[in-house]
Amino acid sequence: MSDRSMATRDFQEAIETENWDRLEELWFEALDAEEIPIAELLEVRRGLWKSGNKTLALTLLELLADACEAREDSRGVVRSLSELVRLSSPPSIELLRRLEESFAVDRQSCPSLRPVLDRYRLAESRKPVETLAIMERWLDHDRGTVVEVIGKGVGRVTDANLELETFKIDLGGPRPVSVPFGVANRYLRRLPEGDFRRRKVEDPASLVAVVTES
Repeated sequence: MSDRSMATRDFQEAIETENWDRLEELWFEALDAEEIPIAELLEVRRGLWKSGNKTLALTLLELLADACEAREDSRGVVRSLSELVRLSSPPSIELLRRLEESFAVDRQSCPSLRPVLDRYRLAESRKPVETLAIMERWLDHDRGTVVEVIGKGVGRVTDANLELETFKIDLGGPRPVSVPFGVANRYLRRLPEGDFRRRKVEDPASLVAVVTES
């Protein structure tokens, strides 16, 4: 059994027996790990919430956000703070500002970051979790992103138009393909680093050589 599986089992046992001191001890051990198991800790939080100890669940989420911030793990900060926002009713303006600032740090390399921040104003939103999801969808498919347009091929996003709510993707043809923002998650698939199909966009010459040699 892996160390992570054993840790998950220990967390479950602590929740089932309502051994909150042991749960906190396990949580701090996870925060001190070489890599914080954020996904696993968020699952533990859900189990803790279902058990009825909501105050402890919120406290541990705050500790997770602080630990990720100390490690300059901006993605981890956004994930933990978004959970805090979702569970707070209502979330404080300070919490929303912190989430917005963390999101800006996490996405600082995105060309459309400033227009997205200005348009959606996360800290002022009445539905911040939904607003965050919209902002992430825009920047997940921002200019320069290599994507697969389902059923049409692989290309690079050349425009993310917030006013018209469309993306334009260059597939190598005479005109770019337009995809409405509302269906982006259905028809656009980001290609991760290392995916063979990215070569069509990033290094087409080497792709031709590979195909020729085979």
